[in-house]
Formats: sequence, C-alpha cells, structure tokens
Amino acid sequence: MQLVEQVRNTLSIFKHTHPGCISIFVFDQSSAHEGFADNAPNINSMNLHLGGKQKKLHDTIIPLNNPDPAPGKEDSDTCGKVQHMCCPEDHPNPKL
Repeated sequence: MQLVEQVRNTLSIFKHTHPGCISIFVFDQSSAHEGFADNAPNINSMNLHLGGKQKKLHDTIIPLNNPDPAPGKEDSDTCGKVQHMCCPEDHPNPKL
C-alpha cells in the first residue's frame, strides 16, 4: 500500500506542477520483491532436493478458475484442491 500512496502523491504533485501534461511512470517493482510472507512460495528460496535452505511453504488451493490443461494433457479435476508446496520430510525418494 505504500507504493500506491506514493503514486497518488506523485500524481497530485505532477498535476499541480505540469498542468495539461500527461505523465508516464514505469515501475520495475524491484522494491516489491521482498514483500512476501515468510512462508510464501518464492523461486529464490526453493530447492531442487529435499532439505536445504527452503522454508516450510504454506499449502495453497488451486483456483476454481484455473485454466484447462493443454490439448491432449490430462487433468484430474484439480480446481479447488489443495496443492502441497513442500515434500513431506519422510518422502520415500530422497533423490527428488
């Protein structure tokens, strides 16, 4: 919300200092890269194998409006179901 408030203030100032002009703002959102919950899925903290630096990520629900699978691909009606974001600690295949 801080960015939204800053943009509102900036637009007010711009309209006052540049009447009749059009402004263009470009954001790379780099300041938002750290704006995640501690257990949010984040590619920068995921592992290729069990253990390591990965935090215990929270499970998520596959949205009901999830797109249909690609033609020829199966989907076991995953919409609305839980998607686990971490392997269980007792997973039978440690080479994953």
